[in-house]
Amino acid sequence: DEIRHRDNYVYRSLFSTDTLSIPGVWQPYPDSKYAPLADDDYAPLMVGTWRQLDALARTIYLESVSFDELQQFSKNKEQLSAAVPAIWPIDRSALHNNHIGAFSARRMHPVLGYIRPHTGIDFGCDRGTPVYATGDAVVETASASGFNGGYGKQVLLNHEFGYKTRYAHLNEVLVKPGERVTRGQIIARTGNTGRSTGPHLHYEVIHKGVPVNPINYFNRNMTPEEYERLMENMRETNFEKL
Repeated sequence: DEIRHRDNYVYRSLFSTDTLSIPGVWQPYPDSKYAPLADDDYAPLMVGTWRQLDALARTIYLESVSFDELQQFSKNKEQLSAAVPAIWPIDRSALHNNHIGAFSARRMHPVLGYIRPHTGIDFGCDRGTPVYATGDAVVETASASGFNGGYGKQVLLNHEFGYKTRYAHLNEVLVKPGERVTRGQIIARTGNTGRSTGPHLHYEVIHKGVPVNPINYFNRNMTPEEYERLMENMRETNFEKL
């Protein structure tokens, strides 16, 4: 437990990476594995002990994989520090009334009327506001036209180290697939394309294929008081019909 705690809250914080998750690693073994012990006089003690040992083995495996990953991070720390999405994707002064639509795993869809996740956050701003790459990356997708599943004109950056970022509902795309960009580079301008009800930027951070809350990645350049005020002002988005 101490090793796991240090992994999650010290080492992974140092490398600015999310907690490692391996699907299925916490699933217990089926009861059939312990069936041969059922008739033993000490079955309750033996089966319980084996279950604990198996659970410990799964935890050890998870930590082993985690430390292998952290070792690789340590070799590439300079590249990682430049790649992790760590700045605001637009100038904070461009926000309309500090309006940021919240990331939500369970959002009531404003049009469809049922629960549907909002996998990014929305920045209310004027059409044409510059959009910045939040970390060094390679352009994976640069869609300068089309509906694109409701995202409209969009850019998807691959930062490597398991990170990708999406910038959607753009008015203008300024990069091309395969192009390498650096943190702070202007890659697009905000718009109202796709399934959108007003000019804004939809911004996502994706870690190992799973959308995570972008707010947690650019609070490092804010004071604790600014961060608390921002979280209090977060609201459900009304910009999108995704």
